[in-house]
Amino acid sequence: MINSLQVQSYTRLTEIQTILGLLLPQGMIAERWIPKLTLPGGAVDLRVLVIAGEARHRVVRQSHHPMTNLHLGNRRGDEAALRELLGTCRFEAALRLAEQAAACFPETLYAGVDILIDTRHRPLVGEINAFGDLLPGLWHRGETACAAMARACHDEPCRTDLRPPTLERRP
Repeated sequence: MINSLQVQSYTRLTEIQTILGLLLPQGMIAERWIPKLTLPGGAVDLRVLVIAGEARHRVVRQSHHPMTNLHLGNRRGDEAALRELLGTCRFEAALRLAEQAAACFPETLYAGVDILIDTRHRPLVGEINAFGDLLPGLWHRGETACAAMARACHDEPCRTDLRPPTLERRP
């Protein structure tokens, strides 16, 4: 199996069995599909870079496919249009939700939080990415994402008592 960076659909049972046969032994999570809010041009979600507990850089991701990942060839959406449709209160609630999600990992200085907006305009956490910071060209308070993370690393005291987490294998 390879990552072709293309959205693929599998309908033949033998193909699906082969894929599951390769992935299941490695451990996998099945997610319930959530229909995303649609703006002109496709479905959208919001990637929020939370740094030191604060929602900072963000990008609306838009696609004609269920997955909006930019590295899959999708495009940046219009944040102003999303904010207008949701209203400031709901848009800000989505950013607060990203902060709350990142706070579940208190030893993590930054994380890229994917906020899905469903068709009823409710923000939901899709996933939290350790390396969700590749957001070229985005500025917040005069800093790029990389500069903001570097400053946060400098501002935070170093912890030397941390150990890597132990992964729990489930049968």
